[in-house]
Amino acid sequence: MKLLLSFFAFVISGMVSPTVIAEQQDSSMERMGQKARPGPTIHSQQTPIVLAQATTADATQPDYILKLCKQTESVGDPQSAMRAVDPAGMLAVYLEWNKGAENIDLKTIKTTLLEGTKHGKIITGTSNTGRTAYGYDAEPEYVGNDRAVFMAEFEGKRYKIVIELKVFLQVIENVPSACPPPKLIKVNRKPVSGALGDGIKEKNRGQSTVILL
Repeated sequence: MKLLLSFFAFVISGMVSPTVIAEQQDSSMERMGQKARPGPTIHSQQTPIVLAQATTADATQPDYILKLCKQTESVGDPQSAMRAVDPAGMLAVYLEWNKGAENIDLKTIKTTLLEGTKHGKIITGTSNTGRTAYGYDAEPEYVGNDRAVFMAEFEGKRYKIVIELKVFLQVIENVPSACPPPKLIKVNRKPVSGALGDGIKEKNRGQSTVILL
């Protein structure tokens, strides 16, 4: 019996507890300058904040998108009234007819060409009033659709103006237009989805748009 107890005592004395092993490992790593330190705790509720920052809209994004249309020709003088492309004038007309604005001074609307046409080029000049004027110089005898995109700034708001061009050899007056009515889209800078009132919201790259009907 004494012999058996002595055997168990010998076995137990040779065992090392997990706590002792951990302390030995920490001491060894500290001597080597490699002591492990606990990493920062990441709480689950912080994750949406990071995602929201990643989808925040750039300050240069428009407040509104205005979709317009114009009939034009591919023959004649590209600086003529028929071939003129006037984003400032078209914006002013829309705001006056649909939003109750009155007597907008076109010189207060700053315009910039964002995207040129594919079947011709947009030419620039200066109007009689000193503001920038644009014209559409289409490919010779081209018939079809084209598009130009501008950014307009007016009264602290930015309007991305998308002008669809319906190109003919000759635009016949007193004939129903081939253009659809204009459409104004308000760009919200928060990622939401679903319907809102009389408009339509749709998720789009971290932003949503409301189509104003």
